[in-house]
Amino acid sequence: MAWRAGLAALAGSTSGWLSRRRQPQHESRGATNVMVCSTGSWTSNLLFVPPSGFWADDDWYDLQMARRLPLCQDCLREFVYALPPLSGKRVVDVGAGTGRSAAAVAAAYPRAHLTLIDPDEGRLRTALVKLKRSWESSTAPLQEAPEPTLIAAALGSQQTPLPGCGGGYDCVLALQAVRHIVAPPAHYARKHGLAVTGPAQIREGYAKLFKGLLLSLVPGGHVFLGDHVVHGHPGVYEHCRLLEEAGFVDIDIAWRQNDWFVIGARRPVSPVQG
Repeated sequence: MAWRAGLAALAGSTSGWLSRRRQPQHESRGATNVMVCSTGSWTSNLLFVPPSGFWADDDWYDLQMARRLPLCQDCLREFVYALPPLSGKRVVDVGAGTGRSAAAVAAAYPRAHLTLIDPDEGRLRTALVKLKRSWESSTAPLQEAPEPTLIAAALGSQQTPLPGCGGGYDCVLALQAVRHIVAPPAHYARKHGLAVTGPAQIREGYAKLFKGLLLSLVPGGHVFLGDHVVHGHPGVYEHCRLLEEAGFVDIDIAWRQNDWFVIGARRPVSPVQG
């Protein structure tokens, strides 16, 4: 099956549909995980205040996400419910991680053409397995599920289109991703060699990234953001203002509970100045 060939390609070669970023040997996934797990006590799991836990470890991250952030499950559910029909559409998941949002979209719209972008190749492997499970549990025949595109790349606050967009995506998804792209957490920045953004640059980073997302969409294409408000980053209202400043229209809050939110917006059909 297509997904098996894709998984083999991801595990063993740099050819095919996966764009890979070479890492120095000491920065490989295995070496990083061994370092993190061997130097930290298990008692880090007892604290819920950062930097507790082992967020750099792919499997630990996937296991602990819903436990440590219970409303992330509700956010994901409402995120998918807010989407327009995506069958046959080109959909990109920005900061895809272990594939939580991509798998949920694949279960709802198994005929969507999915592109996943994340700097962590290990998490992309996990995402591919989740996509396979979603397709197998859907009502559509597995052979009708388009082969996904996985792009191992670190995104920044750039006013440029996303990788692989070609003629443009129909929908951009960013679930718990934008704030990590704009200002990567220290452990994530170390793991992938990313620059840490200071507080003064955060709003500007959002503005540039949102402009880049706009330029990645076909005219009339949609963007959906799901996240929770954190100190030093824009609140829900400010997210909407920044989207408007970038050129988006039809901006609205699809769901909000406590500090969690889902926002949708659309690129206008008329030409956008790059």
